[in-house]
Amino acid sequence: MKKVVKRLKKPLIGVMSLVVLATAPSATLAEKADTHAKKKVKAAEVVKKPELPIESGAAFLYDMNLKKVIYEKNADDVIKTASLAKVMTLFLASDALASGEVKENDKVLVSEKSWKTGGSRMFLEVGREVPFGEAFKGVAVVSGNDAAVAIAEHLAGSTDEFVKRMNEKAKKLKMTHTHFRSVNGLPDGDEDDTSTPRDLGNMTIEYLKKYPGNLKIHSLQEFSFDTGRGVITQKNRNPLLGEYKGADGLKTGWIDEHYNLIGTAEKGGVRLVFVTMKGANEKIRAKDAKTLLDYGFNQYKKYVLNKKGEKVATLPVYKASEDKKAEVVMKNDDEVVIHSSQLKGKKTVKEKLVLPDYINAGKGMKAGEVIGKKQYFIGKKLIHESDIVLKEGIEKGNWWQKALDSILLSGMWIVGLFK
Repeated sequence: MKKVVKRLKKPLIGVMSLVVLATAPSATLAEKADTHAKKKVKAAEVVKKPELPIESGAAFLYDMNLKKVIYEKNADDVIKTASLAKVMTLFLASDALASGEVKENDKVLVSEKSWKTGGSRMFLEVGREVPFGEAFKGVAVVSGNDAAVAIAEHLAGSTDEFVKRMNEKAKKLKMTHTHFRSVNGLPDGDEDDTSTPRDLGNMTIEYLKKYPGNLKIHSLQEFSFDTGRGVITQKNRNPLLGEYKGADGLKTGWIDEHYNLIGTAEKGGVRLVFVTMKGANEKIRAKDAKTLLDYGFNQYKKYVLNKKGEKVATLPVYKASEDKKAEVVMKNDDEVVIHSSQLKGKKTVKEKLVLPDYINAGKGMKAGEVIGKKQYFIGKKLIHESDIVLKEGIEKGNWWQKALDSILLSGMWIVGLFK
């Protein structure tokens, strides 16, 4: 009884240190359930910011996990956006969908201006009506200049009015070096749409925060559309899709002078956003994109926290059909990615078990029921939490077994007050 009372006053807390296994594909944070074990720790290597071999004239790389810029090159240079302007068009279209101003099935009338638009096209036919959602895909997947015009006219009445909205939105997003002159990167006049990698990067970050579900569209590798004269299937122009693991967006841009790209990828819960501008050709644009993503993701290492079914502890059981102890185990295989900077100056990852001192089986319990949690900390920051579950079911006791254990538990509680 004294041991149980002592457990009531001192919850199960385990501290375990992080060991990086250089010879294994992924290091193991937790291999034993010994809640008092401590091990020496080898901190993960901190990757210093290198001079990346980026050939594009300007670049920007942002880590949405760390919430900071991790690489930049001429990020404040004002450059022609080309089709990257369409991301703002899609941002405003998404706002309209979210507010209920428009629905995906609403019909968009294709004007002569939309039909005549050159460059990359969805191949809309003048006078036809297409669903708003299809026009959205036409912009997001195949960079349809005609679809961008159709969306703008549907929402604002004219492309000029829509461009005003684009610049108003840019101002709200503090895109101080950005000026839009078209809805698709093809201005009618002599002046071009201009922005900076930083402005476009920040716009994209806000776009993804607000509309992460849009990546299901941006990641489509092809798009088929019935023009009325037949079905046309076009491939997504993003060079990373299907070529770089985790890449799921976002928008290419091209003019005679250079190639641009806004991209994003996610691995292990870490999302990166990048912008490259003034690439000499498509090959350089794709190479620089991969270089930026590799650099960002290489700052992280994956660690195995625990394995499904791994034993954590054995707990006493009360109000059960028979006197027994119950084994509790980890519910899932759990992994976490940790950035090298998170371990700088903090050489341990601490583990804490949050478990009851005993199990009350008065109502019976099923195998797999959550009993507690295993928490992982770097310093005071909680980085991950894993469920601990009952390995086997427990049958509830009869009335007298419950009564006896209730008396026992009450007595233990009273004794504990005087300890």
